Amino acid sequence: MAYSGVVANFPVADLVLKIQEIGQILIFSLLKIRKKTAGIIAGITIAALSLWGLSIWQNISPSELLNILLSTLIMLAAIIFGAFLLIAALKILLKWWRKKNSTNPLDED
Repeated sequence: MAYSGVVANFPVADLVLKIQEIGQILIFSLLKIRKKTAGIIAGITIAALSLWGLSIWQNISPSELLNILLSTLIMLAAIIFGAFLLIAALKILLKWWRKKNSTNPLDED
C-alpha cells in the first residue's frame, strides 16, 4: 500500500503502517498491563464517559449522577451477596442431605 501526504510526514508513520498491517491497536501496551486488566480499564472509562455525556445531554447534576451510580453499586453488591448466601445455604443443605442419606457399611451389621 502506498501512502502519501500527511501520513508520510509523521514521525510515527512506520507505527501507523505496522498497526494497519497487524489490524489492531494495543492501547495499553506502553503501560505493560494484562489484556484483561486493560479491558476492564477501558470498559470503566467508556462507562464513565458515557455517563458524563448522558448527564450533560439530560442536564443531570453531577451529585445526582453520583447518587444514581452509588445506589446502583449498592444494588449490585446486594445481589452478589444474596447469590453468595444462596449458594452457601444450598451447599450446606446438600452436604447435610448427603450425610443423612449415605449408607454406612458399619451400620448394616
